[in-house]
Amino acid sequence: MDKNNHINDYWEKLGGWIRKWFEEKLNQVLSVQNSFKEIKLDDELFQSEEYLKDKYLYYVFGKKIKHENAKIMSDGENYIITNEGPDTNPWIWTKNNFDKSKLSDIEELIRLYLVKDKMTFTCKKELYDLLLKDNFELIDKSTYFELGFMKCEKLKETKPNDGRLDKAKMEEKDLIADYIYKFSDFQDDHVSHYSSKTPEQIKRECLEAAEEEINSGTFYVLRNSSDKIVSMAHYKITPDWIGKVWLVYTPDEERWKWYAAKLVHELTKILLEKWCTPLLYTDQNYPNSNKAYANTWYENGWTLVCFTCDKNKNVN
Repeated sequence: MDKNNHINDYWEKLGGWIRKWFEEKLNQVLSVQNSFKEIKLDDELFQSEEYLKDKYLYYVFGKKIKHENAKIMSDGENYIITNEGPDTNPWIWTKNNFDKSKLSDIEELIRLYLVKDKMTFTCKKELYDLLLKDNFELIDKSTYFELGFMKCEKLKETKPNDGRLDKAKMEEKDLIADYIYKFSDFQDDHVSHYSSKTPEQIKRECLEAAEEEINSGTFYVLRNSSDKIVSMAHYKITPDWIGKVWLVYTPDEERWKWYAAKLVHELTKILLEKWCTPLLYTDQNYPNSNKAYANTWYENGWTLVCFTCDKNKNVN
């Protein structure tokens, strides 16, 4: 009888230890899961001083959070991650010098947002460097791409050339579609925009985009003295008077002639006349182009990093 009581007492203690261990582990998991939650556009973090400091740098991010299918997750202070739907590439905002103990949260969220085999994430360089230092296993380092940010408040003259500002004609849509594809094809190395689409789908999308741009009223080209289109770009004005200059493309054979710089200069002049703050995102791998934009009086800002995460990198 005493022996049976001893055994029962042993199993009761063991059960207590197991329950305690399980509860501790469960609380650890729950504490991690509860450290971030879904937030909405009316969350006070979007009005915080830290977030508003990055208003221009995170212009694209600001558009994403307003998308009807956006999934916005945050700890309420240090970071926000969002997309425009489950199959779109996410952006991550972090406040400067954010709490490094939150890195594991961000890594867990990257895993949650990685719903396709490969997806591209955009964040500040500080976060990317920390992910590398932490040996985050899903990053494909070969896809690293620096996206520069520049802001303009006043202009100075650029180098003269034979380029003149004009609008594209609808009969030129095939050429514009080709330029859009080449612009996007370069970007494709980093954002995988066309990786899952057929050539027919790509051609149709580019033609549709060309028609939309030509009809937009904010899409411009630069023609040389032979009337050839030697550069293209468009701008978009937001409700809070930010003017984004984008889709800047010059064909290979026309580069190094200051055509893109002149086109950006002309569009920037239009935006400043409309009392907008012009913004320009650039490829940091092309310092000569960035120097030309700087000579237009664009000020260098910060750098964002784009990188691809690959689910299969976690498979042994």
